[in-house]
Parts: sequence; structure tokens; C-alpha cells
Amino acid sequence: MSSSSDEEEGSSSTLVAIDTDKNSKYTVKWAVDHLLEKNSSCTLIHVKTKSLNRNEFDSETKQGRPPTEEELHHLFLPFRGFCAQKGKKLVLQDSDVSSTLYDYIIDHSIDDVVLGAPC
Repeated sequence: MSSSSDEEEGSSSTLVAIDTDKNSKYTVKWAVDHLLEKNSSCTLIHVKTKSLNRNEFDSETKQGRPPTEEELHHLFLPFRGFCAQKGKKLVLQDSDVSSTLYDYIIDHSIDDVVLGAPC
């Protein structure tokens, strides 16, 4: 991963958190339309939750379990066109989504963060 010192002078970094929700597509489009400029970069991030109890994980239904690698690949497909030139994809795994996002934002000196919410 690049740090702020590796970025071009005057560039900004935008982090867009996505999920399997259909509203994520609108969130990414809004970020690209309103925040991305010539010297900016866009990172699409998804936090893959992990269960703390292995037995609990094995008994969960498809809707209740974390996505598989193939499902994660499909998660990013709709966003190819939005961030094709300037975008990165990132999947982090942790049981606490908000803390994981916060730590990444602080550690990588992210300028703009876009989180979606149902309308």
C-alpha cells in the first residue's frame, strides 16, 4: 500500500466502503462524481466479518455467513467502470467493521471517506 508520502503533490485519497447492498453502487457513483479529481485515487473497501466462534460460523446460513472469495470477486464487478483508472480494491477481515475502517483511515491518512446508507 502506498503512504501519503508516496502520493503525488496535491493528490487526495478517497475511500468508499461497499457491501453487498444495492445502494453501494450509488455510493460509488456519487463519490466518483463529487470527489474524484485528476490527481486523486479511489479505494473500494469491504470489511469481511469473521465469526469469533468457529462452531457458530459453520452453522450459519448463506445470508448469515461471511462471503466466499468468489462472492467477494462478484461484489466488486459492478464498480469496475467507476474506478477503472484510479481505483484499488481492498478486502479486510475482522469482526468489528467500524473499528477496522477507522484504523485503515487513520493508518493511511485517507482524505475523504464515503459510506453508503439505504435511502
